[in-house]
Amino acid sequence: NGNMVVGLMGIGFGGTPLGQRIDVIELDDDLSVVDVTEMTLPMQSGRFRALVQGPDGSLYTAMDGAGTIHKLTPGG
Repeated sequence: NGNMVVGLMGIGFGGTPLGQRIDVIELDDDLSVVDVTEMTLPMQSGRFRALVQGPDGSLYTAMDGAGTIHKLTPGG
C-alpha cells in the first residue's frame, strides 16, 4: 500500500543516536518519500531480528537476547 517499515537501533557509536525505533515510511508511486512516522518502542533495547506484518495488520518484531516477540499496534 505504499509503505515501507524499517527497524532502527542506535547504540551511540559512530554518530548513531541512542535508542531504538521503527520508522514507517510512506512512498508515492515514484518511490519518493512522502512522510516518515517515527515509532518509539515500549520494550527494552535489543537487536531487531525480524519485523513483519501479520495477517491482522499489526507489526510483529523478534528481538535478540531473550528471544522475545512483540506485537506492535497503532496507538499502543
